[in-house]
Amino acid sequence: TLLDPQSGVARQELSPAYQGRGVEVLWYTIPAGGRTRAFPPLRPGTVAQLVLIQGTLACTIGAHGPTLGEGDALYFPADQPYANANPGPAPCHYLLILDASQAGARA
Repeated sequence: TLLDPQSGVARQELSPAYQGRGVEVLWYTIPAGGRTRAFPPLRPGTVAQLVLIQGTLACTIGAHGPTLGEGDALYFPADQPYANANPGPAPCHYLLILDASQAGARA
């Protein structure tokens, strides 16, 4: 588990065995009022699936983004900058699956 001491955001890698296959499964906890840093774009073709388990999450993907409630899911291309913030009064928890297994593959 990695904890950002400035923001209080915690990130836990749930799938170390899959990293060599281009897949990461991460568990995030963002404290009330907290936010992640802006993540840089990943390789073209990388996709992300985010599932909000608890709380509220304001997502910014490129220049746009929705606010999610508990149980909401979001699928997006991760080859653009993205960041997340918790506007709620309690910590939020979400799963983020990054899939780069097809990044760079040509059809």
